Amino acid sequence: MVEDKLVLELGYCLISLVNKTEYGLINTISNLRKQKPYLPIMRIKDNMALAPYEFSINGEKHILESKNDNSGTQIISFITQYVEAHPEIQDMKRTIIDSN
Repeated sequence: MVEDKLVLELGYCLISLVNKTEYGLINTISNLRKQKPYLPIMRIKDNMALAPYEFSINGEKHILESKNDNSGTQIISFITQYVEAHPEIQDMKRTIIDSN
């Protein structure tokens, strides 16, 4: 079994951010991965032990500063900061160049 390098847990009021079509967390993370290919695969799950507007990245808890953040911008910002501060979880994809 592959261990998740990055786990995002969401309080129940933030779960709706995942499935929004155009600006949901899934699409935003996919777009972010195009800019920052070192972002590892991420597991997203709900956690009823968290406060309604609280989220956790690998156990590091945060509270959403603005409850009007309907696109998850703050969460994406914390994900980026967390991954950049923890290079051991970065999924660096190396390209092998054939020298023929």
